[in-house]
Amino acid sequence: MPNQRIVYSYELLFGETRVSVSLATIELIADGKGTRLILTEQGAIFDGHDTPNTREHGTGELLDALGAALEAAE
Repeated sequence: MPNQRIVYSYELLFGETRVSVSLATIELIADGKGTRLILTEQGAIFDGHDTPNTREHGTGELLDALGAALEAAE
């Protein structure tokens, strides 16, 4: 279905050091009176500067903040 998916890529740098690169997909699916968000991210982490656990934690915090902002806007 159109207008249901966002695909983006990004790189994470600490100063001049490339820490990781990622390709992410956000799917937005109607679910009753709400919307289900599914985030899939594939990444490459370079030279041990980051870990999957820290990346997952940071992404979780961002999604929690998005949820709080959307609830406040209702």
